[in-house]
Amino acid sequence: MFVSKVKETEAELKEERELHERFEMLKRAHLEEKMNLEEKRRDLEEEKNSFTVKRVAAETLQTLQGSSSFKKDKEKKTYLLLLLPFFPISVPISGSPHL
Repeated sequence: MFVSKVKETEAELKEERELHERFEMLKRAHLEEKMNLEEKRRDLEEEKNSFTVKRVAAETLQTLQGSSSFKKDKEKKTYLLLLLPFFPISVPISGSPHL
């Protein structure tokens, strides 16, 4: 009787320990997945912000190319040089008949 009670208690403790280990494993997996998703969210947010800056720069550039207030080549070149850090594409600055 006493031996069977001890064996039952040991079995219950073993089962409880296994459940606790499984719970800890699932908790770690969840935390890791959560960190990965947070990193992806930050990357996408950064990409979205970069895209927005480039889009605004492109829209501004298109607007300025069509406006008559920037007829002088020097003013256009200066403005394009200011835009290049935000809009890193190959834009001909000098000798372009389209500016």
